[in-house]
Amino acid sequence: MESSKIIVKVLSQFLIILVLFQGCAVYQPSQITLDQAVASRNKIKVTTRDYGVNIFHHIEKRDGAYFGFKSAHKDQVYLIKEDGLTIVELKDKRKSNLKALGVITVTVYGTIYAYKKLSKL
Repeated sequence: MESSKIIVKVLSQFLIILVLFQGCAVYQPSQITLDQAVASRNKIKVTTRDYGVNIFHHIEKRDGAYFGFKSAHKDQVYLIKEDGLTIVELKDKRKSNLKALGVITVTVYGTIYAYKKLSKL
């Protein structure tokens, strides 16, 4: 009975860590222009003086104005004013994937190690 509680506790901690780190994204440290962000059709982090940090699924340019889309379904659209911009960063897919893979690997090995240690008790 006691060992089953330990197994459930270790597995639940594994799943919590896995879920928490799956949503993390790494952004390139170099800044880009809004035109480059439009061309990339990639996830973008925009920092403004007025509204702080916003993460957009992609950015489009229409009639000289920039619009940020929070989701792929285009249901949440925000006007991006160029005069209030401070930083525009592009998501780094390679680093994000490596980070997720590293977290998963460390979590799996940590869970296996903890299970072996606790099963000896």
